[in-house]
Amino acid sequence: MSEIETQKSRIELIKKVSTIASEEYLNDSNRTNLDIVLSLYLEFEELHVEVPKCVDEIIKKSIQDGEVVKTLKVKRGREMDLDKQFNILMCLLIIQTMEGKSQLNKYNENGLTLESCVEKTAKDCKTSISNVYKCIKKYGNAFKSYIFSSLPEISFIFNHNTDEESSVILKNAKEPITDMIKESLDILF
Repeated sequence: MSEIETQKSRIELIKKVSTIASEEYLNDSNRTNLDIVLSLYLEFEELHVEVPKCVDEIIKKSIQDGEVVKTLKVKRGREMDLDKQFNILMCLLIIQTMEGKSQLNKYNENGLTLESCVEKTAKDCKTSISNVYKCIKKYGNAFKSYIFSSLPEISFIFNHNTDEESSVILKNAKEPITDMIKESLDILF
């Protein structure tokens, strides 16, 4: 994928997630949800893309109410960009669906525990276990909503840029979500 295509894909992902995150904030205007909206706002600013109205209004009101400062420069609570965090969650979903304990997958009745799936994800994504848990906590609900609302391809490249590189596609775009994927989403989020 070219850099321009990657950029377009990243912007589309951020736009979809910003709608979900804005709705979550409006339903429950707690500090965590505000931080998520703020992170998305900063990503739009960094990409020099127009901020969606739903995010812009929340940030303007938060500045007016004194909840955030006018000079929004700090990436609070965001070690990674949204697309990297969603990539980690995508890997976790695939591992949970294929190898995790499952009632629907007759081959994995005694599969990996959730903790083991998280450890394997951390190893495959070259990140820490705590970063995987942070991604689940911060973007788990948005990721689940994204999967159900937009029907994206569910895929991940394991062992990226090595001789053992392999791509796993669990679901192509526009295919329905299987019961096994739904079960995995419920277990994870």
